[in-house]
Order: sequence, then structure tokens, then C-alpha cells
Amino acid sequence: MKFQRVVAVVAIFVFAFGAWQAYGAYQVHQRQNLEDDPNPVAAHPVALVHTSLERPVPFQSIVVDGKTLDNGRKPKVIIDPDGTGAVVGAQVGRKGFALYRRGTGPQLISRYGLGPGAEDAQAADLDGDGAPDIVVGGLDGITNILHNPRHSGECTDPYRCPWKSTTLDTGHPSHDVVVGDVDHDGHIDVATESGIYLNRDHASRWRFIGRDLIPRDGQGTSLADLEGDGILDVIAPYRSGTILARFVNPLHHHGDPTRDQWQVQPIDEHPLFSGNMTTAVADINGDGRNDIVLAPMYGGGGLVWYEAPAASGGAWRRHVIDATVNFVHQGSLKPTDFDDNGRPDIAFAEQDQSPTRRVGVFYNVAGDGSRWRLQVLSTNGGQNIKVGRIGNDGQPSIVSARHGYFGGPNPLIEWRDDLRGLAREVKR
Repeated sequence: MKFQRVVAVVAIFVFAFGAWQAYGAYQVHQRQNLEDDPNPVAAHPVALVHTSLERPVPFQSIVVDGKTLDNGRKPKVIIDPDGTGAVVGAQVGRKGFALYRRGTGPQLISRYGLGPGAEDAQAADLDGDGAPDIVVGGLDGITNILHNPRHSGECTDPYRCPWKSTTLDTGHPSHDVVVGDVDHDGHIDVATESGIYLNRDHASRWRFIGRDLIPRDGQGTSLADLEGDGILDVIAPYRSGTILARFVNPLHHHGDPTRDQWQVQPIDEHPLFSGNMTTAVADINGDGRNDIVLAPMYGGGGLVWYEAPAASGGAWRRHVIDATVNFVHQGSLKPTDFDDNGRPDIAFAEQDQSPTRRVGVFYNVAGDGSRWRLQVLSTNGGQNIKVGRIGNDGQPSIVSARHGYFGGPNPLIEWRDDLRGLAREVKR
């Protein structure tokens, strides 16, 4: 019976993904225990992907690294390692992790050795020395911290000196990696789909709280201040991804997040898909409360946002942005103001597995989440995108690459928002 299911899944991928190797598609799903995809997506002609003929914001495509790396482009960060402006950090295949300044090739800072198991990365000052470090997570249950050497006393150039690597954990998968001060002690903590690592002494000691206190399950993690009190809750799948839920930090009620149960509050008990979820948080409608953005990670189901209730404990209202969005990797929803009008737009990327493989921006046209306009930048796909201001640019950039598990080119691309450059041209 199991063999018959495998054959059926392989047949589906042959039909839906055409030129890709069916075995490769099945293999990656098998590795992630997702071979029985509950949300299949039909392939569409590429012509239907370009739903917006006008491009409201000019983007410049910059090839950061054109090399093809098998399964080696997943972890990416935008980081300012020495206070002179942000640069791109990225995995370089099995070699380790590198920094890219504009006009330079990869400058290897660590041979941390996670290889194809590496998945996500975030930049934050984890050891309290005033310089941003990098935490790298992986499907293989290894989570590493790359320590910025800027203030170590041994080296002041983070581009030329090796970054010391320490292992945060080897026992829990860290497909998702997000950071924030969860317990309000002034130290940056790390959250993954497995739980939360509380930073007890500037990244030299950690305390792990897992699913015995936070009973979430599945991939898809966000930290969110939903009460406006600065206390971070967890947004994640619940009950095998059939419910989108908020896990309430006990600090709201003067409790202890390391000992007390995190209360479960459903945001949507019947979302438009089931399984692993991709989430993000932003004030979409401008009412001063953080809303939640949701997309499916491994299938179809569309892009939606949930309007935060006016009163704590009230019902969240679901709004559909685009019902065709599919296969959005956790971290690949980035609410950002791209058209410089003070409204959060949403950058997104569909993965290698997607039949549409779009990288683009949904513009919050009315500023209240009621109308959206899609700008497609690429139909080559992307995974685990990052958004930020690189160098001293005033406008944000999108850093994207396919992870390359299915083969084919996977260059590291910066999509530079050139809105201010256009304004300078107009003035001339």
C-alpha cells in the first residue's frame, strides 16, 4: 500500500512539474515527511502568472553570486557586520557561510559544516557585545551561532577574520529561525518550530522550552507583539496544521514563560489549507494593531491576512489577498513598504516545487488591506528570501535564490528597489 502511494505521488509530480526530475521532487518531500501533500497545486501557463502589466516600482536585478550550488542557497541574511552598512550573507554550498559586499566575491567567514541540512538564518546580537551575530538553523537538528569577531579583541575586520562557531543545539530541528526578547530580560532569544531557546547569559548559556509548554506542531513560526505591550507571543500551526493559533506568553499575566503553560488561542480554526504554514506579522490596515499574514508552505491555499480584533480575545477576520499563491517557504513573506507611501506591502517568493515560481510584491493599494496589486519580478522561484536596506540605500532590497535541490541554476539575486533612483532621473 505504501509503495502504491509513492508511485501515485511520483506520477503527480511528473504531471505538475514537467521538466523536473520526479524522483527529486518526491525525495525532498520524503525527507520532510510531506510525501502525502494535502494541498496539490495545478500547473498554470506562465502567461497567467503576470497578472500585473504595470510595474509600480522599478527594481534593479543584481547578481550577487551567479554560481549554481546544489541545495546550497537556503540560509540568507542581510547584516551590518561592522557598522558601515548592510551586506548580504549566504550559505555557499558545503563550504560554509560567506558575506558579500557589493563588488566583491564571497568572503568566507565560517566553515560551520551544516551543508545541505542548513535551512534558515537570522542576524542579531546574541552575545551582547554590540555586534550582530548570525544564528543558522537546520532540518538535521543542528542550530549554530556564528559569533561576529568585531569586538573580540582578536580582530576588528569581520570580513577577513573567521567567525567562531558554537552549537546552540543538536537535538531539535530548526527549519524556522526567528529572534526576539521573549522573556523580557534584555537578551535576544531564538525561536524555532521545536521551541524557544532563552538566552541566559549573552549566548553562552541557554534554556530550552519545548512543546510540553508550547503545544504547537509543524513548521511555521513567528514572534508577535499582539497586545501592544511589547510581550512576544508565538504564531504557529496547531493540531497538525489544521489550526492557525496564537500561543500566549505567560508574561501577559505575570507568569513565568519557562514554567507555565502557554495558552492556545485559535486565530483560524478552519484555514484555507492544512499542513505547514508560513506566517508574518505587520499592521496591514493601519489601525495600530499587528495583523497576521499567512500562506501555505508546501502546497496551494493562497495568501491571506487576518485582521486583529479590537479587543483581546475577539475574533480574527480573514481577508484573501490572492488565492493562487502556493509553496511559500517560511520566512518568505516580508511585509515592507516598497513604494514609500507608509503602507506595508508584502514581498513573497514561491519555492522550486511551485508550478508558478513567482518572486514579487503585493502592493497594499488602499493602505487598509482591501485592495492589492501584484508585481511579478521573476518566475524562476525563490526560497527563504530576506528583505532589508543594503549598503546605505534608502530603499529596501529583496535577496532571493532557489535552494537548488531540484537542480538547475540558483544564482543569488538582489532585487534592488530603485524608486529613489527613478526620482533622481525625473528631476534631471
